[in-house]
Amino acid sequence: MRGTLCFAPISDFTLVAEVETVTATTNVNLRLRDGGGTIPLPFYGINCDAVIQMDGVGAFGVTASDGFTDINGCFITTITVTNGVANDAATVTCRDVAGEDTVDISVDIP
Repeated sequence: MRGTLCFAPISDFTLVAEVETVTATTNVNLRLRDGGGTIPLPFYGINCDAVIQMDGVGAFGVTASDGFTDINGCFITTITVTNGVANDAATVTCRDVAGEDTVDISVDIP
């Protein structure tokens, strides 16, 4: 069943992004773990939101996809960047649906 844990959590969840900063449209691998970062959490919902910090022209856009972790506790979010110009910046925050952990990914246009 999607979005339903098969066991009780051992300790706080850990959500980790493969990269901390992107400069263009990119797929970013996220890993959700339990038990101090060792046990994969499969079929668990991940939500991602983008907040624009700097928009030099007024047309800068950033979105990120939501979804579920796979059998290995991994989820690939697609961060889509549109109309970025030099010095535009945003932050994508991804979280597990239980609110146990979040991870920030910076979007910085050089």
